Amino acid sequence: MRRGIKLSKKQNQLTNIGLLIFTVIFIFILFEFGITYYGNLKDNQVQDKDFITDESPIRIKFNGTVLMDTLKPNSSMYLAGAYVKINSLGFRDYEYSLKKPNDVFRIAVLGDSFTFGYGIELEDTYTKQLEKMLNENSSQKYEVLNFGGNGGNTLLEAEYLEKKVINFEPDLVIVGFFPNDADYEYISDEEYCLKNNANFQEKNSFIMQSSTYNFLVDRYNSILKKQELNEGLDDSNYYFLNLYSEDNPGFNCFKEGVKKFSEISNKENTKIIFIIIPSIGLTEEISNIIYEKTIEIISKNNLEVFNLYPFLKNINKNDLYISKKNAHYNYKGNKIIAEALYEILLNNTLN
Repeated sequence: MRRGIKLSKKQNQLTNIGLLIFTVIFIFILFEFGITYYGNLKDNQVQDKDFITDESPIRIKFNGTVLMDTLKPNSSMYLAGAYVKINSLGFRDYEYSLKKPNDVFRIAVLGDSFTFGYGIELEDTYTKQLEKMLNENSSQKYEVLNFGGNGGNTLLEAEYLEKKVINFEPDLVIVGFFPNDADYEYISDEEYCLKNNANFQEKNSFIMQSSTYNFLVDRYNSILKKQELNEGLDDSNYYFLNLYSEDNPGFNCFKEGVKKFSEISNKENTKIIFIIIPSIGLTEEISNIIYEKTIEIISKNNLEVFNLYPFLKNINKNDLYISKKNAHYNYKGNKIIAEALYEILLNNTLN
């Protein structure tokens, strides 16, 4: 009888443990699904007819080392409220010849959505405004080709230069760098970014690919970083600051990208300069931390870099952004960038 009671208690304990394990797993799966679903919902919540953000009509796959896709020649769409036309050579600009005309000084500009002109017309981009300024104030003929693309990392842009843009025979290459270009979201081969990282061996484990795990780790790191700085950081400031931590794979890829730009410059005997397009929503302290790191890395690779933050920092961001739901620079913001870049080129590069 006693033995039966003991067995019954043991069975109950095993049953309770089993139920506990099942409950934990169920909650984990539910939480995982919830975070993933919320992320997808947030990404697609503005897909209305006046603000379409799905770029699939103008994208095609690209067989590169780290590039996932590129722009589709002769495609067009309304993207984020603006008309986008991709020319026959596969970039958002007017038609140009692949071979540079003899009497032309050709400038190729690479960058992310701030260079591409996300949410504005082509003629309002800083590349086209710069082209107009140069040609109106000189007997020399200039072409400023816009090779910007939405989303990306500096490493992607370096590979794009090497695989495609260099064939256009640019006399000067400008890299329009925005602080989130140290993100690795758009890089297909994340292992490339992590190859020298201590966490590389752990990257492919199930737990490290979990949305729940990454959410909890991100929250934990956010708390630590805020305590370390002894100040309250909003999510935007924390996001940008965290991009520049040494264990961030995107930051590793940024450094690899700058190194690759330097190698291409030497190999092709082509001048390459970086301009820093600032994120106005960041605090001045966080901005300075990010820009000091960026400038140090670029300069160590023997490339010139010009920080446009002083030109924009005292202007209300609401006067520079397209709208509350599109925090990209409007015509005015692009005009300030073009004017600053015009002065930089006249004083440092074109004389």
